[in-house]
Amino acid sequence: MYEKIVKDGLLISKWNDDIQRREMSAMYLDYYRGSYREILRALIYDQVNFEGAKRLKNFIESEGTCPSIINQIATVFDEKCEITPVNETSDEFMMEWQKMLDDVDIQVIFENVDRYVELLHDVPVVPLVIDGKLKLKIITPDKCLVHQYEKDPTQMIRFFYLVDTLINTPGMAQRVDVYACYDISDGYLRYYTCQLTDEGRILDGTIEEQEVPNYGRIPVVIFRNYLPDDCFWYKGNSQIVDKSIAIDMRRTDLAMAEAYHIPQLVARGISTENFKTLTLDRTSYINIPPNDMGVSDGDAKYITPDSGLKELLDVINARRKSLAFNHGISADTIDGVTSTSGYQLALSKWEIIKRSNRKRKYYNKPIKELIKLIIETLDYYQISNFTKVKDINIDYGEVTFPQSEEEKARARQMKIQEGIWSPVQSLMQDNPDLTAEEAEERLLQIKKWNDLTKPENPFEKETNEDQ
Repeated sequence: MYEKIVKDGLLISKWNDDIQRREMSAMYLDYYRGSYREILRALIYDQVNFEGAKRLKNFIESEGTCPSIINQIATVFDEKCEITPVNETSDEFMMEWQKMLDDVDIQVIFENVDRYVELLHDVPVVPLVIDGKLKLKIITPDKCLVHQYEKDPTQMIRFFYLVDTLINTPGMAQRVDVYACYDISDGYLRYYTCQLTDEGRILDGTIEEQEVPNYGRIPVVIFRNYLPDDCFWYKGNSQIVDKSIAIDMRRTDLAMAEAYHIPQLVARGISTENFKTLTLDRTSYINIPPNDMGVSDGDAKYITPDSGLKELLDVINARRKSLAFNHGISADTIDGVTSTSGYQLALSKWEIIKRSNRKRKYYNKPIKELIKLIIETLDYYQISNFTKVKDINIDYGEVTFPQSEEEKARARQMKIQEGIWSPVQSLMQDNPDLTAEEAEERLLQIKKWNDLTKPENPFEKETNEDQ
């Protein structure tokens, strides 16, 4: 597959058709997951002559830029996202509600969705019931395709996703992909399995109808970080992957240059027989014998090839920094500079925080749609009943940054001066197990201790005597 992608020049082209889109999506996923060797190998054989490629392929290395950047910028769900019903708040109901969300691993699903959105832009999620349990299935774009609505190409009338691969001929290794399809082209929802042609058409006689809840719509939620305008799928490539591949090609060049960047012994004026007797170890030395005329004009020395290692490393670092900076990662983070305060750390993450906040407006609607689908699915299969919930609140967790003791004390002092903080609150914040009453008692005890060690004020004593 990788050879075909490289041959067609798709690394720098648009996704012109659905087959290319799926192939590129699969390649991006592989690169993010660390399966980069075959991709780089295909590029090397496409860009380098055969003899050079045979040597260079042995030095394939990766900087790991792609997963590093994506994991740093996909932060919307780093802190727990609280999803609560608007109209139901009893303790018993909330315990059942939270257990339901935990059972479907909603936080883990959201974290993975956010990363895939940064990588692939479009991420479908489908609720499925397997062995009597609800599961949220992330269907990556390489394993699905859609038939678009003619009047609005950003909407779908059929959604196909790969569910199985069969061998359809006894004794033959012919593979057949089986797809499940949600179809609402006739105005009502159907769910069936089928086989498809390479062009995405349903093969005659392969449709097998399946049971489906009466959702009244296609039960697939698409998470995105953009608003589609004239197409269902994102029409561009992944800048993060494409530029990471370019970086790793240079990293591979550097690895080969490093391997050849070793001292080489060069001898001049020594006969072949004498050169064979030279020993190369830490205790040996080289004696250059005179030539036949009694003149010693021989020479032997070590030279190190000039491979331009520093210049090549500078190119790699410059490209890596440029890619990271373009996605909101600060220079300090790129260089590994340790922040000396919580404020500096927050400042270094500011662009990523703003990026995450912008994504929230794209995630609100699909999160609500997904929760509604979960409720309908659980009710249809009689697993649990949350149909009383008509709307939800979404409270994204805010990222907090550690404060030094000096910063914490300074912030508290400012609040005390403004009249919005007390030492009792400081004690409770430092020790969450303390109640307000216990903190007040502790504060009184501290005051008594301080009075015992407080030095006497002689002026105050004189004033008291005069009175």
